[in-house]
Amino acid sequence: RIDPAAAQPLRSRTSSGLSLPRLVLLMGSKRGLESLPDLLDRLKHALADRYTIEKELGSGAMATVYVAEDLKHHRPVAIKVLRPEVAATVGPDRFLREIAIAAQLEHPHILTLIDSGESDGFVYYVMPVVEGESLRDRLRRENQLSVEEAIEIARDVADALSFAHRNEVVHRDIKPENILLANGHAIVADFGIAQAVCASCGDNTTLAGASVGTPGYMSPEQAMGDEVDPRTDVYSLGAVLYEMLAGSAPYAAENAQATLARQVVDPVPSVRKARPDVPKALDAAVRKALAKNPAERTETAAAFAEMLGRASAATASPSFEVLAGPRGRGSSRRTRTAALLAVLLLAGVGWWWFSVSGTGPSRIESLAVLPFSHLSADPEQQYFVDGMHDALITELAQIHTLTVISRTSVMRFRDTDISIPEIGIELSVDAVLEGSVFKVGDSVRITAQLIGVVPERHLWAQTYDGDLGDVLRLHSEVARAIARAIEAELTPEETERLSTVRRVDPAAHDAFLQGRFHHAKGTVAGYETAIGYYSKAIEKAPTFAPAHAALALSIHLLGVSGGLPAHDTEPRARASAERALELDDRLAEARAVLAGIKSMYEWDWVGAERDYRRAIELDPSSAIAHQWYAYHLSSAGRHEEAIARARRGLELDPLNPMGRVVVADQLVFARRFERAIAELVKALEMDPTLDRAGELLEWNYAQLGRYDGAVALRRERLIRTNAGGSGAAAAEALEAAFSASGARGYWRWRLERLQRDATVRYVAPSEFAAVYAALGEKDAALEWLEEAYQQRDAMELLDVWPGHDPLRSDPRFEDLLRRLNFPQ
Repeated sequence: RIDPAAAQPLRSRTSSGLSLPRLVLLMGSKRGLESLPDLLDRLKHALADRYTIEKELGSGAMATVYVAEDLKHHRPVAIKVLRPEVAATVGPDRFLREIAIAAQLEHPHILTLIDSGESDGFVYYVMPVVEGESLRDRLRRENQLSVEEAIEIARDVADALSFAHRNEVVHRDIKPENILLANGHAIVADFGIAQAVCASCGDNTTLAGASVGTPGYMSPEQAMGDEVDPRTDVYSLGAVLYEMLAGSAPYAAENAQATLARQVVDPVPSVRKARPDVPKALDAAVRKALAKNPAERTETAAAFAEMLGRASAATASPSFEVLAGPRGRGSSRRTRTAALLAVLLLAGVGWWWFSVSGTGPSRIESLAVLPFSHLSADPEQQYFVDGMHDALITELAQIHTLTVISRTSVMRFRDTDISIPEIGIELSVDAVLEGSVFKVGDSVRITAQLIGVVPERHLWAQTYDGDLGDVLRLHSEVARAIARAIEAELTPEETERLSTVRRVDPAAHDAFLQGRFHHAKGTVAGYETAIGYYSKAIEKAPTFAPAHAALALSIHLLGVSGGLPAHDTEPRARASAERALELDDRLAEARAVLAGIKSMYEWDWVGAERDYRRAIELDPSSAIAHQWYAYHLSSAGRHEEAIARARRGLELDPLNPMGRVVVADQLVFARRFERAIAELVKALEMDPTLDRAGELLEWNYAQLGRYDGAVALRRERLIRTNAGGSGAAAAEALEAAFSASGARGYWRWRLERLQRDATVRYVAPSEFAAVYAALGEKDAALEWLEEAYQQRDAMELLDVWPGHDPLRSDPRFEDLLRRLNFPQ
């Protein structure tokens, strides 16, 4: 340890001659306050009015930790007291200001900072006592952890770091000693401590140019004393995860200087060299986190958590090696697609099989269908290509032994050069299907190839030709071929469906594809346009069942999204769904819409349960079916099942931020507000413009009394959307109302906003009821809920929405619950 008070303004040199900065190393030390009885007596006396110190827990280079009793709240606490020389060097005022920032962090995986102060020269901060052990204790006992446990611990820490980074707090000292294990979860301690010390470095000539951290876990830029950002914590977490898997830190050496020298000169290590059973996907994630150049490193802790989640899922699916030579970075999708087309065209054959090993794939259980390349000269035909892509996903998703990622997530890889292994890790799949569509006049050619992810290898490829009336047959042929290639077990029903030769009126199918294209926009205008195209398709082909199912879905979502009242949409949607099922009772989409209508509009709880289960049976990969079913389960108070269904929907559509909103909704219904907030923040990281996430996050902040956060969120959204050019004015009015009347001013502003909006668009009665309930105006809230009941508007969640808590004791509310006859 380099004592800051004795450090000289010189740079040390490693054996390689590379220059390293002086360090303030947060390492263990045997010397603490216990060796100075007079100081300990002074400490006990200084804190006697608030805490009774009982025993020492441990001592380090910066502080000594004691167990004490909080005399005010009668609870055990841990008090960390800075060593006198550290406190004197840092300066108590500066230190406590920085600590106050970290004290604002409230997260399930962050150890709460409950007090701090300075008394009689002692600088201290107070934390809860955690029943458990540190990760360092666990590693001393077990050396290596299982892959599954290591991933779970790292994901918990990454979640904590992501939350802190969003609040502009960088930990700077992630290491096993600062990770506590309790109740099956990891908790990060000492947030803000290293930052508090480092914040003082710039004002202290003794510490100028110093780095704060722990060798073995410090990022290169941190070790060199350069400015750091959240990526330094990602690096440290990567080093910790490496150690959990390999049994030692990635650059472990006999002393601090040697460790730092190895970090500079050694290449980024592969954990698989130390432990071959570590999956390649996980090894790749660790190596990316340990990139020496911050620009090449995993950019955020949230992104690292996502990579770990996908690596975790991938470990459950066994892969196989092929006999191949060394491979570099995966070839770009564009190059590979062009090469495949050249082979197919030059060969002049209808199909082509290629595998590096000469054998087919083994246990391909999950698949992503990447966006098809558009080879036609007419850019206006993009809707046709997208529709073909969407239809093939639908065909494959109905194979019960195959998990197929939803369209929303795979569309994020359109026109990118991201390698196949990276896409595989991102989506947690065993293989990807690439393809292209070439349409000239009435002729269509589909080219498809199946590629294994880890290792990257070609498994199968084929071309299919037909006319526009044959497109449904082409989809089925591709799906059948893939099922054969991956040796999927098909039920008799699946075999019969995929073998059915179907033709469709080309004009009807063209209108259907245009409807799909506009529906995918996910907006009120998109649904309205899609409804027009689907209706046109049905006019031309009245027995085309998929068009009826798609029409039902667009009408239903038009109502759900607030475009029209439920009584204007749900009866129409029901009629279309029923017609679709009359024509083809295997259409999962129509069955899911029918279930949603029964749950949301008709309050037929038994019928909705039956239809949701049937929809998922027909299409196990339908993210929408799982997510809608989650809401139904929440309405019945089955919260654990609901959360599990929502998370399954997220697994099937991992890059769609709305999936995280659905998870957050179920967590809110279960009154797990902090976890809901964490999901919503992740959703907004994926799409900062996602208003549904912003609105629910704002509501959660208000529910927890964090009105400053709620107002800030609303203000940002008002200015960003700037509706009618009045965003700034509306934000100023909100801030003025909140400044004048606090929480009540905030809710009054929201009420006035709803009243204004109702003059130009449909506003659901339930929205008014929620605001009046928050204002404590029960009569008005219950009147609006009665109106919502009459309009059958958003009543299915009446019993679980926390915003209704102020109304629960009122007999009128109890009467509403009775009339809805919720399942027990």
